[in-house]
Amino acid sequence: WKDVAIVSMFSLPDKDLLDLSCHTVSSCQLEEDDIRIIDLKSILSVVGMIPHKPTLPSGVTEDHYFMVEKPGLDIATF
Repeated sequence: WKDVAIVSMFSLPDKDLLDLSCHTVSSCQLEEDDIRIIDLKSILSVVGMIPHKPTLPSGVTEDHYFMVEKPGLDIATF
């Protein structure tokens, strides 16, 4: 047996929103048909993808996800 992880893939961030937010909001779309099985040892970091529904600079409102690094770390107790 090999240790693996099942991961969902996301699009690249919306470039216009990324630029308008001074590179603070990485808003991506879920690639629903792109699920991958990867070797656990190949994982370099873990992020949270938080759902939100922004109105993009193009005027379109749709389901997106924004990336959060180390979610909950600021309130974690070890």
